[in-house]
Amino acid sequence: MPESEFTSDIESQEANIEYRWYSRLGEWYLTVCFAYLLIEAVFHDPMNEMLGERAHWLFRLTPYNLWPSVLYFYGAGFAIGLYIIMTGRKSWHVPIKGSMVYLTIWFVYLGWGLYGGFLRNPWWHRDIRSTILPSIVVPWVVVLAQNVRYEVVLSRICKLCVPFALWNIVMGVLRFATFNPNVPVIIWRGEYMLIFAYIIALAKNMTGAKIAPVSLVILGMGIVAPLHKPVVVTFVVANFIILFLRFRINLPGYSWRTVRTFLVILLLILTLSVFLSYIFNLGGGEAEKWIRHRYLKGTSVGGRDIAGLSGRRIEMWQQCLEWWKQRPVIGKGLGMKLHSPLGPWPLDIHNLPLQTLAQTGLVGFCLVLIAALSWIKRGISTLRYEATVNRAWVRLALLTFSFTILTTTLYGETLSIRSLAFAFWIVAGMETAAHSQLIHWSLQDQLEYEPTTIMTDTFFGQEAF
Repeated sequence: MPESEFTSDIESQEANIEYRWYSRLGEWYLTVCFAYLLIEAVFHDPMNEMLGERAHWLFRLTPYNLWPSVLYFYGAGFAIGLYIIMTGRKSWHVPIKGSMVYLTIWFVYLGWGLYGGFLRNPWWHRDIRSTILPSIVVPWVVVLAQNVRYEVVLSRICKLCVPFALWNIVMGVLRFATFNPNVPVIIWRGEYMLIFAYIIALAKNMTGAKIAPVSLVILGMGIVAPLHKPVVVTFVVANFIILFLRFRINLPGYSWRTVRTFLVILLLILTLSVFLSYIFNLGGGEAEKWIRHRYLKGTSVGGRDIAGLSGRRIEMWQQCLEWWKQRPVIGKGLGMKLHSPLGPWPLDIHNLPLQTLAQTGLVGFCLVLIAALSWIKRGISTLRYEATVNRAWVRLALLTFSFTILTTTLYGETLSIRSLAFAFWIVAGMETAAHSQLIHWSLQDQLEYEPTTIMTDTFFGQEAF
C-alpha cells in the first residue's frame, strides 16, 4: 500500500494491544529458552569438550555429538511450545507473512545438501544440520509469539545478561592487569548473546521506553572487555545498524529522542574510550603489545604467522571462488570444507553468502538472496509505522539483532554455532510475527491494500511474501 495511505494510527494499535490475551506461561517459556541458549553459549567450550569425549553421564545418554539445545528444541521444547499454542486463544492469531521465504531457504539448503550427499561430499550432513535445521523452531515461534508480550520477554533477557557482563568486565581487567591469558572470560560465542542484550537496552533508551544508561554501559563494557576481534567488529556493526533503523521510526517527540540517541551513544563511546585507555596501560604494556599482535597479525604457531590480518579468511574465500568457477550454475553441493592449519579437522569458510554461492551455484544463491532481501525489506518498511513505544523498541531490537547476525555471516561462522543459530531463528520468528501483526491490524482498519507495494512482495509472479 502507498506510504501516504499507510499511516500510524496510535489509537487503533493501542486498542489491538490493550485488549489482547497474553500467556504468562508462554512468556516464561521464551525467557527460559533464551536463558538456556545464553548459558550454552557462555559455556560452549567446556560443553563441547564434554560432548566430544562423552565425559559426563548426561551426554552419554544422548545421541552422539548432539548438543542439548538440539535435543531440547527438537523434542521436549517443541512439545511444550506446541502445548502453549494449543491452549492459547487462537482468535488473536494473524496470518503470517513470509512463508515462502522460509520454504525457499529450506528448499535450497536441504535440496543442495542432499545433492552434496549424492556427490559424496564428506560433510554434507553436517552442513544441513548447521545451516537449516535450527530454523525448525520458526513455525511454532511465529504463532507462540503472538500470545506473549514481546517487551516482557526481551526485558528479562536484558536483566539476565547484566551479571555475565559484570563478570566479563572484572575478568577482562584482571587478564590485562596480570597479563594472564588463563583468566576465565566469556568466550566470543557468549558475547554475541551479550550483544543481543546490549541491543535491547540501547533500543529502549533510543525510543524513550526506559532511560537506563548504567545497564547499557555495563553491557557495552562487558562485550568489549576481553577485546575479542570478531566481537568488537560485530559490536561496532550493531551500533551502526541500530542507529540507521532508529531513524526509520516515527514516534511523537521524535526530535528530542533523536538528540537523546546521540547523547546515549556519545556517553557509551566516552566510557568505552576511558575503559580501553585504562586497561591498555595495565600489565606493564604487555596487553597493548598482545592486542597489536592479535589484531594486526592474527595467530602465531611456533613463531610462524599463519593467519594474517584476515585470519586466513581471504585465502578461504579465494578457494571458494575457485570451487564456484568449476560449477557456476548449480554449485558443488553442501559439504565442502577447508582444513585447519592447526589440525586435521574441517574449517568453516567464514563467509556464508560466498559459501552458499560455491555450494549451490547462481541458482541457489539467487533464491536465498531474493528470499532474504524480501524479508529484510518488509521488516524495514513496516518499522516506521509502529505507533506505540513498546512495539517500536521491540521491533528495533529484533530487527537490529537479526541484521547483525546476518552481517556476521560475511566474516564468521555465527550460524554454525547451535546456541546462536537457535537464538537467531527465534528472534527472526518473533520479528516475523510482529510485522505480520502490524500489517493485519492495518488491513483491519480498512486501509487500501495493494499486493505488489512495500508491504508485500511477489515471487515468480505470485503473492508469496
